[in-house]
Amino acid sequence: MLCNPGQVSQNCVSLLPSDVCLDVYDNTSGTIEFVLTDSYGEPTDLSDSNVVFTVKDYLGGAIKLTKTNAPGDHTSSTEGMTAFTVDTGDISEGNIGLLSWVYEIRRVGLSPSTVEAVHLSGDFYVYPSVGRA
Repeated sequence: MLCNPGQVSQNCVSLLPSDVCLDVYDNTSGTIEFVLTDSYGEPTDLSDSNVVFTVKDYLGGAIKLTKTNAPGDHTSSTEGMTAFTVDTGDISEGNIGLLSWVYEIRRVGLSPSTVEAVHLSGDFYVYPSVGRA
């Protein structure tokens, strides 16, 4: 599935640098695709950038999940598209109920002229697996 600029759906987020809430289920897998844009809403070229997806239990807290896409890993570098798969074992908190964490999508340039920036951040909710509470 391709994300279109301005699109928000279950597995696709494309917004200006902003806060966006993400929901996942404990002990399940899925892919979330992001389109990173600049302040004009234009896609950010990721050809010389890593993009890091980090989830923490609270702002400044312990890292619960981190994944990095290198320049060759992006869905479409020139269109600012990158995707991360949250695998079944990545988040396994024993179905203890709703978890309210935070996440960020950070672009880290590999050349001195590329500015490091957080493009998206927000709440990251982990719901108990379906049928379990």
